Amino acid sequence: MTSLRLYRLLEDLTYLVETAIELRDAAQAVAADLDESSGLGRRLTAYADDLETFRTDLVQSSEGGLDRSADKLRERMGNLFGAVSGYDGRPTDSQQARTEALEEEMTGVRARFDDPVGARLTELNAALAEREIEPLSLTTREEWEAEAGG
Repeated sequence: MTSLRLYRLLEDLTYLVETAIELRDAAQAVAADLDESSGLGRRLTAYADDLETFRTDLVQSSEGGLDRSADKLRERMGNLFGAVSGYDGRPTDSQQARTEALEEEMTGVRARFDDPVGARLTELNAALAEREIEPLSLTTREEWEAEAGG
């Protein structure tokens, strides 16, 4: 049961990170097509930067080499998942407590993610619509799961 909980946490984190990357790239592409002096272009660039900060806070990046001192959420989840699923016995009390702590941490991560995809995305899409520019689209969890094969 603990390994399944960890697997679902990793899956949830992967969705959030991949969605952040998708939105970041889309915002950067639209910003590049706009006049650099436009307020909307600067807002889209700031939005993309915020999404990148969100992503790098969660996962280690190979860009510029791995920061071995960084104990990022994905790596902590993956290490715990490997330890729990790779052992034939029951998870230890410590492993179960760490799983609960990671679940609580993911609640905070989801809340942080809701900021850039909530009101800010709606606001940016309204500004894009005013200029008759295709809005930034958010892949829903259901679409992401279907694309990933369930």
